[in-house]
Amino acid sequence: MTARIGQPLSKKKKQTKKSAKTNAEHRCSGNKNASKICRRSENLGKLRKHSEIQIVLLEKYKGHLPLDPMQWNREDVTVWLRIMSKRYQLDIDYNMFMMNGKGLCLMSLNGFKYRSPVGGALLHFDLRQKLLTKLLLQSQRSAAA
Repeated sequence: MTARIGQPLSKKKKQTKKSAKTNAEHRCSGNKNASKICRRSENLGKLRKHSEIQIVLLEKYKGHLPLDPMQWNREDVTVWLRIMSKRYQLDIDYNMFMMNGKGLCLMSLNGFKYRSPVGGALLHFDLRQKLLTKLLLQSQRSAAA
């Protein structure tokens, strides 16, 4: 019976030592403000990685929609909404989005939520990702030139 009790304890000790070592190696483990900044930078890194993936996907499928959402016409907006609707099983009232890409890009999060209460936040996020991807691609092209 002590073998059963002793075994998990030794594993816990190893895990505690390992996590303490990881925290000690991490620069911002003791400072709350530094920890918040560190989490933000980690999130920014994930966002950049996601944007790089988006760039690759957009380059591969750029024939479907213009790369810049600001250049979308009403039909392009409807195509994007249909893609999002199928991808995430959203029930979208397309009549609520009768606008071009510029109008869509100028819309706030609340505007998206008003037009699509269930999927508004997701639509807003995806559109912002597309705008960010376009900016990153544009900056990469200008840096290469």
